[in-house]
Amino acid sequence: MKKLFPILSIFAFLMILAITIYAKVQNYDLNLSSMINIWEGFANLNPQYIPSGFVIYKDGGYDGQFFFLLSQFLFNDGSLEFPVLDSFYFRFHRLGLSIVVGSIAYLIGWKFYVIASLSILTFFHILSSLTMYSLLSDENKKLFLFYLFSAFSFLSTQLLVSDSLLVSFCIISLALLLIQKSLLTIFLGAVYMLLALFVRETSIFIFGPLLIYFILNKNWKKLTAVLIPLSIYLSFYFYTRSLSIPEPGTLPLRFQDMVDFPLFGFAKSFQGFLIFEIRSWVQNFAKIFLFILYLILILNLTQMKKAIQQRNWKLVLVLLPLLPLLAVMTIAEEGYWRNFDNLARMFVLTIPIVIFAKQIHSEYKDFGFLAASGLLMGFIVIRILFITKQMTFFISQ
Repeated sequence: MKKLFPILSIFAFLMILAITIYAKVQNYDLNLSSMINIWEGFANLNPQYIPSGFVIYKDGGYDGQFFFLLSQFLFNDGSLEFPVLDSFYFRFHRLGLSIVVGSIAYLIGWKFYVIASLSILTFFHILSSLTMYSLLSDENKKLFLFYLFSAFSFLSTQLLVSDSLLVSFCIISLALLLIQKSLLTIFLGAVYMLLALFVRETSIFIFGPLLIYFILNKNWKKLTAVLIPLSIYLSFYFYTRSLSIPEPGTLPLRFQDMVDFPLFGFAKSFQGFLIFEIRSWVQNFAKIFLFILYLILILNLTQMKKAIQQRNWKLVLVLLPLLPLLAVMTIAEEGYWRNFDNLARMFVLTIPIVIFAKQIHSEYKDFGFLAASGLLMGFIVIRILFITKQMTFFISQ
């Protein structure tokens, strides 16, 4: 039964994924392109990028449309002008998902972009889940279920955005760099690290402690293997900052536009909240639940002090990425706190961190974080199946 446990778990995950995808697309005549979330405004600004037969929303879209547009731009024959996005700088240094999925969609056709995207995201999520399963001790192997059924990775896959791929690449890279010793596996670990950085630069929160670990252990070979992809990505990042902007976007964002004073964004998001009305509580339930998860993660951080006192440096380094992740949530502006999907995606790296902390230290307490994240997964499935309503749409010609 032990051998069947991960297989049966993955089968259950795939069944839930298939059911929820069907529930989402049935409102749009089973048209998978509805998952890209293309808004009419960006479709009108980028008509040459929109194949016929695609679902276009009149009421608004989501970030999946930008990955789709950039995928086509990267793999076109030079006939396409740079697409109009919301913000050039905010999107163009996060090309990882567009590169990986676009390389497949280019070969099979852009009408099959959603199939390519779902296949890539699901494959690497399962691969990273099995990688985690192999790294956990026998008594902790059941914890891999919290990652396999991560609400945050699951949401990312449903939205066709990059967060799921980010955490998958991070886990695979860490496993190859930390556990393996051959030059080939170290090289592959460095490649996955580079891919993770290109998916989203916040992966540096994970790889920063890895640098410290290799320095403390004087493992210069692996330190070099980590520094090379980091140098390549930083060179690319600063190069894009020096480019003359082909199209700044409809809403060019700067860092200061996306932050506020600590928790001011959370407080402002309650403007118009009626404390004695049940409807207001229902509308803000998900946000309040995520804030509770945020507070639980702060409690998790309190164990870092104890780990420092006990000189448990491995546990300290595992927990270290929680500091910048929580800092980003703390200073997030009002728009993030108002949008459940945006806010939930900030948590995507936290579940593996807590799981590996429990693996390293048998007495580690997560204060119910993993259990609460499991409840959130249930809420997301219920929202897709029973709450989400059909949006106003039309089919592109």
